[in-house]
Amino acid sequence: MNFHLRNNKGEYKTTTVLSILLSIFFLLKIIHVNIPLFHDELGVYGRALFHMLNNGPQLYPGGIDHYITRGHPLFFAFFLSILTKLGGGTIIAARCVILLTSISLLLTTYFLGKEICGKKTGILASVTLAFQPIFFAQSTLILPEILLSLLGMLCLLFYLKKKYLYFFFFATLMALTKETSVVIFAGIAIHEWYKDKFKISPGLILRIVKWSVPTLFFLAFLIVQNYQCGYYLYPYHTNLVSFSITSILLRLALNIIAIFLDQGRFMLTFAIIIALMRMTKEERVEIFHKISVPAVVIMMMLLFSCINYFMPRYFLLVLPLMMIAFFTIVESRGYTLKHLAVYFLLTLPFQCNFFVFRNDDNMGYLIVVENIKKSIAELDRLTEGKKVRVFAQFPEINALDFPENGYTNNPNYQLTTVYSDSVEYILKSGQEYIILDRYINKVDYNLDQSIDSIVQDAMINNDSKVELLYDRKLFFNRQRIFKTNN
Repeated sequence: MNFHLRNNKGEYKTTTVLSILLSIFFLLKIIHVNIPLFHDELGVYGRALFHMLNNGPQLYPGGIDHYITRGHPLFFAFFLSILTKLGGGTIIAARCVILLTSISLLLTTYFLGKEICGKKTGILASVTLAFQPIFFAQSTLILPEILLSLLGMLCLLFYLKKKYLYFFFFATLMALTKETSVVIFAGIAIHEWYKDKFKISPGLILRIVKWSVPTLFFLAFLIVQNYQCGYYLYPYHTNLVSFSITSILLRLALNIIAIFLDQGRFMLTFAIIIALMRMTKEERVEIFHKISVPAVVIMMMLLFSCINYFMPRYFLLVLPLMMIAFFTIVESRGYTLKHLAVYFLLTLPFQCNFFVFRNDDNMGYLIVVENIKKSIAELDRLTEGKKVRVFAQFPEINALDFPENGYTNNPNYQLTTVYSDSVEYILKSGQEYIILDRYINKVDYNLDQSIDSIVQDAMINNDSKVELLYDRKLFFNRQRIFKTNN
């Protein structure tokens, strides 16, 4: 009887802590649901969403222009378009769906942490995940990583519980969300091998095949895509994959920084190193056995990312596992909530990176959004709804594409990325993201280089054919509008 009362008391306390966490998180994030589309939302996922809102949800790749989908599986846009339509078909409705998905991920992280180590680990992992800068920023953005992470954590939860039908359902949806899902399947395969002490047997092969069956749906998608579009994987993306030793080592270093050191996570990493150093060999073996599933999936993500396009938000797939593994280790060394409170205070400055823009892995993206909004509002004022030809580059050109993107009131812009004598206005911004992509990911954006000399001439010569009308710098993000004499 006393045990039953204590158990109920513990459940009540856990529920209370989770409810408070989710309520605080919801209140902090609900103010961001009316933000215009940003970066890859403008270029890919927001466009796919609005295409399905206007033309109906679909999963067949040939039904949408490949320039919009970029060859990705379509479940994310399919899922989001259905729920967004029910909510009114607006950006606000779509962001609310992502916010609810993010809250579901926090709950799933708790249950997965509880399954791996216990309630306390689950609570600590959820609390810490909620205020990781990359998760906090992504939790209302129309990008697939939050949904992919949720489906991945559900897969691992039901894998550990040995509930195959639930696993099969969520793993199938995960495989149809994004190619990165292969990391989860690879991690499960390695874990099955680890359980057999790295011995290969017919039973092991059968188990790996069993847990990998949902990947057949992804293979089916690729076959259909090849039939309808002429390629299995989008050529632009396959060109970004690199197997050169230099590239692999560079991306490995960046991956390690992104996972273990960036955004204040170096403090958790150092705490783990100290905790492991204080353990006996037997304690370390026992801890690794507990976190073996998170460990192998994280390892697979590191390896996969060494040859793939580097982007910090991709690591959202394994970030919940990072938090679970971290707190499984540090909790065993007697760390308390007092230490966690100190960690949160020390990591607050990392919520907004003022030095690197165009990324959506911290709240600094709001600075860029605000600056783009003001420059486009000024362009709207100058053009007064008239049909004018505007030169712009990514992401501003996509922001001007449709009023639904949340930036412009003028639907009559004629947009171009190639400067000519017919251009009447130039909307120019900083392009800090190009530096990262050019030297790390080897991306060539094929930008019109002539625009730089035209802009430079306008800035230093009073008799230039191009006149500067607007110039606003917010931290390191600069937006300028020029009027040509064409």
